[in-house]
Amino acid sequence: MRKLENDYPKFVRLISLGKTVKQNDIWLLRISTEEHGQRPFNNREDLYKYYDQSRKLLRPTVKLLSTIHGDEPLGKQLLLALAEYLLFGYNHDKDQRIIRLLNTINLEMVPIINPDGFQVATEGDCNGIRSPRHRWNGRENANHIDLDQNFFITLDDNDKYSTSKHSNEPETLAIMTWIISNPSLILSASIHTGLKVIAYPFYRIHATTSDDGIFRKISQNYVDSHRNFTNSCIQSEHFKDGISIGYQIDPDNDNNDDDGQSLHCKYGKIV
Repeated sequence: MRKLENDYPKFVRLISLGKTVKQNDIWLLRISTEEHGQRPFNNREDLYKYYDQSRKLLRPTVKLLSTIHGDEPLGKQLLLALAEYLLFGYNHDKDQRIIRLLNTINLEMVPIINPDGFQVATEGDCNGIRSPRHRWNGRENANHIDLDQNFFITLDDNDKYSTSKHSNEPETLAIMTWIISNPSLILSASIHTGLKVIAYPFYRIHATTSDDGIFRKISQNYVDSHRNFTNSCIQSEHFKDGISIGYQIDPDNDNNDDDGQSLHCKYGKIV
């Protein structure tokens, strides 16, 4: 990530959203073609101040997340490869599709939400659970909390979102503060490792959102553009065409994409 910032200083900013349990940084990689030259973001406070001042600019933000489970590293590699592909295509290949995309949106990605878990995860350990001796395998954070089920958020009397420091881990608190601070956020995808399925909100509520039709259309467009997405070893009514509403996959999930009401693209674990 630091190399991308050094190679493309006009377009890339690397900002720490906060610290993990073990005091590792949670890095945000921000790609934008218009602001960075005029507004250097040295820290998250600068970024959040910019969010507040730019509410009327109407340039949408897309957020991409991965490795909320430390033993699921594929998403990290995919996001870093995507960032490099887009930046190279914009600056060197002069790819008109990429130029049009990056001139239209701001792209913000967190390749590793759970760096503590990522550092201790063992290659080839795909069980996704702790061993009988409760050895920490990196799936959870350092407090042995599944971060994917730790997004607790409330709506106050003024219809403003707030978070609870008492309920949330530092990793999820950092992610939610970032989401709440950005009024231009319109779409999100979170990448997991496992079965090939796209899941969309809701996750904790057995109901559809008011944007259900949009979520289904975006999900279907992704599946239609993927050569072998529906060739999964598990096919059932829940995963018809490789698409599912979230609560049918993981009914106990307190997922961050309910709080952002955003598309949740899972390469996806099934509990």
